[in-house]
Amino acid sequence: MKKNNIEPVKNFDLNNYLGLWYEIARLPNSFEKGLEEITAEYFLNSDGTVKVVNSGFRADKDKRDYGFAKAWLVSDSTIGNLRVQFFWPFKAHYKIILLDEGYQYAVVTGAGYNYLWILSRAPHMNELVLHQLIDTCTSWNFDTQKLIFPIHSL
Repeated sequence: MKKNNIEPVKNFDLNNYLGLWYEIARLPNSFEKGLEEITAEYFLNSDGTVKVVNSGFRADKDKRDYGFAKAWLVSDSTIGNLRVQFFWPFKAHYKIILLDEGYQYAVVTGAGYNYLWILSRAPHMNELVLHQLIDTCTSWNFDTQKLIFPIHSL
């Protein structure tokens, strides 16, 4: 895996990031294969960690799948750099590399170029903004030609 050196956002506020996000686009990955209407919801735990609830609708089984994880800030609480753990002992990078001032959209990656998500607070995103985000990700050497755009029926 080729590591990316893209810096996570600064002036990050975890409390503003908490809540529900809709997946607008992603690079292909095995754990979301066949899912639509994908969301991620973040809750603050009493110990300062974050409870992560990912879900998506699997049409072939006519049911919603759920994944649960715990996340925590890596160092400075004002930098959008977290680790996430879906099951012990495996931890993954969760690097927020783009975030608008109003916390209405975000772009998240891992340590390399294999993972990329474009998230929004709404199930649909302004096309111009989406294309600008994709162009930026392309300039950072992500293979945006492979992006998947899950359906949201809302």
